This record gives sequence, C-alpha cells and structure tokens, in this order.
Amino acid sequence: MLTRVLLRKLAKEAQEKRGSRLPSEITEIKIDTELPEAQRKQQYLEDAENPYLLRSGSIQITAVYSADGLSLSDLLADYFSRGGAQE
Repeated sequence: MLTRVLLRKLAKEAQEKRGSRLPSEITEIKIDTELPEAQRKQQYLEDAENPYLLRSGSIQITAVYSADGLSLSDLLADYFSRGGAQE
C-alpha cells in the first residue's frame, strides 16, 4: 500500500543511494492501462522499485517533489488517468 511514510522512506533512500547502484530503467516499465487506477499505481511502484530514483539510458533521474505541490499519489493518479506515457 502506498503511504506517506513509505514515500518519505523511498525519497530518503534515493538521496542516500544516488550513484551507488543502477536504478530501474524507466523505459522498461510497462503499465497495463486496462487495470484500475490503484492497480496501475501499485504496478508502477513495484516495477520502478523507487519512484524517486530511476534512469533513462545512462541518465540518472532523481525526482524531488515540493512540500506545497501535488503529492506523488496525486501526480501518479493524474498520469495514469491520462493513460500514462504515449509511445
């Protein structure tokens, strides 16, 4: 289950482990858009391992979210409600 505590832990881990291991390749993450939104979020989190630390080819991506901005849950909900990334 996606919780604020888990997200804080993943964000901290991303900062601590930056550069220490190869993060998940974002282009290899495929989400079944036929699944309900909650299951799409869960599938993304399982495949990404850490949504705050990913890579695209040789480029490492460290995501940082603003305290007064949308939550990761809200951002993911918006992303998946629009069908995710389009190829």
